[in-house]
Amino acid sequence: MSRGLTTALIGLLSATEVWPVWFVNIDMPTTPSYSWTGVGTTSQLGQSWSGVGEHGFVSGIQSSKEIRSYEVTMGIVGIPANLITPSILQKSRSQQYQGRAVNIYLTGCNLATGVPALPPELIWSGFADIMTFRYGQTISVAMTAESLSTQLSRTNGLKMTTENHNKRLGSPSPRDLFFDSQSRLAGVPRPLLQGT
Repeated sequence: MSRGLTTALIGLLSATEVWPVWFVNIDMPTTPSYSWTGVGTTSQLGQSWSGVGEHGFVSGIQSSKEIRSYEVTMGIVGIPANLITPSILQKSRSQQYQGRAVNIYLTGCNLATGVPALPPELIWSGFADIMTFRYGQTISVAMTAESLSTQLSRTNGLKMTTENHNKRLGSPSPRDLFFDSQSRLAGVPRPLLQGT
């Protein structure tokens, strides 16, 4: 995980006792979301970040020598249901969040004060994918995101569409749409899902 981190942050995270905190920015269409897994509001990277404390989590960030994409999940769990109004949930569900930019930063906090000891460092970038809600006595919201590498074109350089598929295979049925989903361009997020 230490690849690309500054020496100061590696030293901070290598201490005997460490309090790592995540900063998550999701570029939502109406108002971008800036939250961190600490307590209270903090000013970092020129923004004001809202603390979600122990209710916030980030999972799935991995490092590998392979060219491989890993899905990341971030969310807020265990919020008492009486603190959330139905209008807040409805507003969240109605936003077009798929394909929006997601940036995740890491740093460590001072154990005595709970204040970030160093500026957060960007460790992951990608695009929002699927948001899920769980209801009960508590409410949980989780969002998965895919890294930028998932947007790369196929390794053989072919753009797999029905048209070139039909040319290569001798014009099978024009209704063959199997390869249509592979026609994304490198670096372009997946198109937003259209409501029915």
